Amino acid sequence: YAGGFAMGNYIGIYLEDRMALGTVVIRIITQKEAIELVEYLKSEGYGVTYIDAKGSMGPVKVVFTIIKRKDIQHVLGIIRKFNPLSFYTIEDIRSFRKGVFRKKARKSLIPRWEKKHQHKDKSHTK
Repeated sequence: YAGGFAMGNYIGIYLEDRMALGTVVIRIITQKEAIELVEYLKSEGYGVTYIDAKGSMGPVKVVFTIIKRKDIQHVLGIIRKFNPLSFYTIEDIRSFRKGVFRKKARKSLIPRWEKKHQHKDKSHTK
């Protein structure tokens, strides 16, 4: 019984990580100016809130962004690019109301057909 319970938990955790369902908040704390990071995150379509705060070692900037779990690695890459020494936390969100979220790129169900007809349309306009 205990082995089945443990295996079920392990499989559940593994599947949750692989499926990347859900929403998280990333909280970034940095002593460095954060406006470039904030603007870049906004340009990528993420909603961002930032504030000035006081940390134990002096003034800091605190940046919050609520994202889909599947975007975590992308956002962490952006954070590392702008401030590799920043401190950040990632927390699960159970529920939320409204907000700014990155839009998915639309994928066509029939990309070959679209590509073929776009090419034909261009050749007829000359």
